[in-house]
Amino acid sequence: MKIKLIPNNEQDLSKVFIFLLPLVVLLSASINFLKDAFRSFSNVLPGNQVLNYGFLDKLSNQISFNFLFSFILVVTVVYLLSKSLGRSIIIFPLFFLTGLGLIGIEFIDVVLAFISPEQLLDLGNTSVLLLIKILLVGAFLGLILLNFLAKKEPSIFLSSQFLLGAVVFYLISLLIYRSEYTVMSDNFFINSMYLSTHIYVGCSFVFLSIFYFLITKGMQATLFSKTLGTISFWGYLFLLP
Repeated sequence: MKIKLIPNNEQDLSKVFIFLLPLVVLLSASINFLKDAFRSFSNVLPGNQVLNYGFLDKLSNQISFNFLFSFILVVTVVYLLSKSLGRSIIIFPLFFLTGLGLIGIEFIDVVLAFISPEQLLDLGNTSVLLLIKILLVGAFLGLILLNFLAKKEPSIFLSSQFLLGAVVFYLISLLIYRSEYTVMSDNFFINSMYLSTHIYVGCSFVFLSIFYFLITKGMQATLFSKTLGTISFWGYLFLLP
């Protein structure tokens, strides 16, 4: 399998991301292992500003729910969007740069967490780069909508519907997330909204898009009930608090 550093189309880009995915998963697993180790053996292991459970817990949230999630989201969109819409991705160079920028800004967030641990929020995200993330996710969503308008399929394939929903809820989660609260109830409400939109709904939509693609396109089968599939899409809105 030949891998191009500067891909010409979505298939070449998918190969680059698939090659890097095990490294991202390994990073996430390593940080989670360290977090669990310092939670269980904090009295035995040496600690400092970085090697402590409080920081590693925040870093684990950042890597698992932001860096790894954005990586899987971009990989899934790049690989499944064109197959679901029946045509190649339009404005591919801009699509490539936006997806790469989204993953890159999440990685920079991880690096900044080590440089300035006080900037790292409880559920991940550093307050410095939050606005840039919102702009990048908004641009990524706009490019996906342009591809929807240029689709060749007579109707929107259910897998694409879940992909679009995942990016929308990812953007919503970033818009509502804040670092400062007036009262404790604000903290509880914002955190619950963030968890619901970003993790419960956003992550679920990504994996459901893969699921619906595999049981139809991957198996050369037919989705007999689009109504039930649509109900599963809108039913996830009940997970919102």
